[in-house]
Amino acid sequence: MAPGLPLVGNMLSMTRDIRGFLTDQYLALGPVFRIGLLHRRFTVLAGVEANRFMIRDGTRHLRTYEFWAGFNARFGAGRSLVSSDGAEHAALRRMMRRGYSRQYASDRVAALADIAHREIADWPPETPRSVRDAL
Repeated sequence: MAPGLPLVGNMLSMTRDIRGFLTDQYLALGPVFRIGLLHRRFTVLAGVEANRFMIRDGTRHLRTYEFWAGFNARFGAGRSLVSSDGAEHAALRRMMRRGYSRQYASDRVAALADIAHREIADWPPETPRSVRDAL
C-alpha cells in the first residue's frame, strides 16, 4: 500500500504529479501496489513486468466487466468496449474501428457541431446542468 494521508490517501500526491507519484511507488513497492483515494482503494499494475503479464496472461486472471458494470447500466448497455475482454473485446474493436477513426470524425465535424448547437440551444439559461447527462 502506498503511504498516504488519513482520509484523502494518495489524492494530493496524485493531483500534483500523477506520473511522478506512480513511478515513485513502482520503484519503491514493485510492479503491483495499492493506492488510496478518499474512501476507495485501487490496485496498480505498473512497469514492464505488469505489461508482460497483461499481454500474456491478463485475460485468464483479470476481468473488466465488474468494474464497468455501473457505466454500462447508466447507458442501458449489457456490454461495452471497455467492459469486455479477450475475443469479445477484439470483435467489438473490429466492429467499431471505423466509427472511432480520426478520419471518420474529421469528415463529420460540421454535422457534429450542428448536433451540439441544437442540443445546447434548448438548455434553459442560468440553469446548472449535469455534464454527464449533457454528454
